Amino acid sequence: MTFIPAKMLLPNPIRSHQTGPAVGSRCQNRSGSAASSCCFSSSHSNPPSTRLRWLAVWLVLGTLAAGIVRPVTAADDPDSDDPVPTNPVTKSKGGDGELQLLKYSDLELPTAGELLQAKPFDWIVLKTMDVLVVEPVGPRPETLVILNNEYERHLKGKASFTEGVEKLKERRKQLQRLPLTLLDPGPDQDPDYVLETKFIQKIEYFEDLVLRRANLLIDEEAIPLAYDLLLFVDRRNRENNLRFADAYQSNKQDEAAAATAEERFRYTLPAPPPLKISKSWPRFDETSQKLLFKDAALRSQRGDHESALLLLEDLWDRNRSYADLSASLGAVVDRLITDAVGREDFRQSRFFLRRLTDRDPQHPIAEKWRATLAEKTSTLIAAARSAATDGDAVGAALLVDRAARIWPDTAGLKEAHRELNDRFQSVRLGVLRLPGEQTSYPFEAAAEAAVNGLTLQPLFEPVRVDERGVRYRSTVMESWEPKDLGRQVQFTLRLKRADWEARPVITAADIQHELSARIDPTTSVFDARLAGAIERVDVQSPSQFTIFFRRLPLRLESLFPFPVSVTDPQALNPDPPTAALTEFGRQRFYEFRREDKQIAYRRVRPQPANTKTRHVDEIVAVRYDSWEHALQGLLRGEVVGLPQVDLHDVKGLQDDNRFFVQPYALPVSHLIVFNPDSPPLRDGQLRRALTLALPREELVEKAILSGASKQYARVTSSPFPTNSYGFNRMLRAPPYDPQRAAALTMTAKKHLGSDLPVLHLVCAPDPQVHAAATEMIEHWRRVGITVQLVDPQADLTESHWDLAYRSTRIVEPLSELWPLLTVHGGTSVESLRPLPERVRRQLLDLEQVNDWGSAISLLQRIETELLIETRYIPLWEIDEFFVTRRNLIGLPPRLMHAFHDVERWTLQSWYPQENP
Repeated sequence: MTFIPAKMLLPNPIRSHQTGPAVGSRCQNRSGSAASSCCFSSSHSNPPSTRLRWLAVWLVLGTLAAGIVRPVTAADDPDSDDPVPTNPVTKSKGGDGELQLLKYSDLELPTAGELLQAKPFDWIVLKTMDVLVVEPVGPRPETLVILNNEYERHLKGKASFTEGVEKLKERRKQLQRLPLTLLDPGPDQDPDYVLETKFIQKIEYFEDLVLRRANLLIDEEAIPLAYDLLLFVDRRNRENNLRFADAYQSNKQDEAAAATAEERFRYTLPAPPPLKISKSWPRFDETSQKLLFKDAALRSQRGDHESALLLLEDLWDRNRSYADLSASLGAVVDRLITDAVGREDFRQSRFFLRRLTDRDPQHPIAEKWRATLAEKTSTLIAAARSAATDGDAVGAALLVDRAARIWPDTAGLKEAHRELNDRFQSVRLGVLRLPGEQTSYPFEAAAEAAVNGLTLQPLFEPVRVDERGVRYRSTVMESWEPKDLGRQVQFTLRLKRADWEARPVITAADIQHELSARIDPTTSVFDARLAGAIERVDVQSPSQFTIFFRRLPLRLESLFPFPVSVTDPQALNPDPPTAALTEFGRQRFYEFRREDKQIAYRRVRPQPANTKTRHVDEIVAVRYDSWEHALQGLLRGEVVGLPQVDLHDVKGLQDDNRFFVQPYALPVSHLIVFNPDSPPLRDGQLRRALTLALPREELVEKAILSGASKQYARVTSSPFPTNSYGFNRMLRAPPYDPQRAAALTMTAKKHLGSDLPVLHLVCAPDPQVHAAATEMIEHWRRVGITVQLVDPQADLTESHWDLAYRSTRIVEPLSELWPLLTVHGGTSVESLRPLPERVRRQLLDLEQVNDWGSAISLLQRIETELLIETRYIPLWEIDEFFVTRRNLIGLPPRLMHAFHDVERWTLQSWYPQENP
């Protein structure tokens, strides 16, 4: 401890009479004019944009550092030769006006907690190695250098009169002194002084002390706290840069004013040097790089190699010549690639390899893995060609496709893939749900409907639809010729098949057997509608049979949308697949393999080996847990297409020339149907209340579109598509009237004689439908109706639900209205009993009509009656799309279902070649 002579510290004549000096006020010289250097405020704040940019960088690093926190309980001893001070204070006032100070060698470095919580300060180290603890000085950093440069510039100043010369002298004198404010002067000590710069050995800024402590913390592996300190320094540096720039502009204005002042006070100076702003505090970059390297090493030791790689990449971008950086980067990437190859995730292995080669293309680890992956690919190509030579087209295609996933740049891969992929074409499609998964939905869900379109081979299937009707096609029938004014129809079968057809051969006897069972009331497949239309079936030959009708059918093809079983599978179909025998004749594709996340379907009849133009042999449905992951799979090349596209991404995919976006011919109709066996819903007032409580326009925009284009969904008044002949354009959608709905709810309570029971709603296993159902339940609650959504995974029977949210694509309204209303899927007269007598009679009359105009008129009249009686709640219809890569060709312009014309699809050779 020593005393400092009073002559070294001169009281500041301006600030010595002030109390509680502000840290950020400009230091004054003895004459009261502004000094050329400023004592900058430590509380100056950054603009919001600057703070946000700074936080964006350091919060990421702070987040990565989580998990290695070690509290600092005491100050650490310095490792350097010089003693490390800690928060010195002026002890007391000595005799004869002298200050009693601590020696620099006696000081210790403050702890991290003290630095973060204490008021900022600087250490002024004098020539005597005594230390003054003062409020932050300025300009900073390099205060003494800046003051000296300004002094040299003022020596070159010129003035014509004595007054100007004196002002220049005063300015030079000010630049040789540093205004100070002692941090803790004591109760009787004046805090404000002016110190001659010649007595100063060095200035240790507050930021320097923080960086020194951060370096010690890095050595101690206290990484999170070190990040906090660096964050603190970086913020203060940004604030200091703003103050420095303001002071620079202020000084320029002062000098310009002096050059244009009254002539006898005028003086001129050389132009000041350009403003130089440092992006970081001195030695900040070295400390931050040390921290990144240390943090990466610790993370790699814990097995968190991806985080370590991120840190090393950041360090590489800052300073690629950092010691041992290249070796550490290679070691981390090598570990990541090894793990990815072990999981056979070759795309990820190439991803990590690319990240290494982007920074060091010739890195030894990069060379090693390029050679390893190329060798694996070449081995698989050779194995694929060998399998093809042995006649194993399936194995060859699978091997060459796997080779393409490992190292797409391998020589000869493109030719091998084109040749071998054509022999066995496997189309992978991404879905959100696999058919057959557990659901409480009592109707056919979208996944089941899609797989039925793939597997089942109906006698007649729709291929086109418009307002004039539905057009059908049959690959089974060669021709059908009406006789006896249409009461008899003679059918001729196709016993020969094209190479692309996957169906088995069906004979007239098979069809007679199927129809006989369906019109027999004693069988489980009895169809009352079909029995009412068909009298008998006569077989003339294996390829010809005649159906005798009780009445003229309005649409012959719509009577036969079902498949037919083959009684003797091996009679005309050699070597049928064993797995397809149980449903043989009914299917064109059968389930070949089922796994946890995918199902493979293959042709019942493989394509002949000598076929020149080949088509799809296998369809693989791959389940993803969300639309985002499914879209990611499409972009990565994991799947060729997605049968259902999120409406938000339709436009983007349409504009992407890598894909085809095919619309479906019919939109999907959404409606609420009532369980006819539900006692409370037999009350018409309650059904009307449920209808009037729903704001359809609001729901479709909020729950269905959610910001997507409004052209893809629309409120409707009918369960039939708006482009179907069954849609009644004269009907208006039910209005939204919550007041009336609440009144009808009260009326329903009186009719029931008690409070309304809780109603149970089931909905299709679809996230979009589930969101809409949740919104509807809330609106029903507001009018006094409690509805509970049934767990989608529950095991449900018909007696456990009251309402069902259905999403369905209705192709033939004349034949599908009856099953829609009865909710049982059948067409028995008994199922119509819950309906009003008038509606029952009209439905039965509709079955007897054989005139198209009369049928449409009656259908629309029934539709009107049902809407008035509130037998269902029409909601909206949604357009759907199928997106595929351009290497899948042969799809029709407008799809009737997801696998329309699947037997004619062709998969051209393609595999992802872009770097992940």
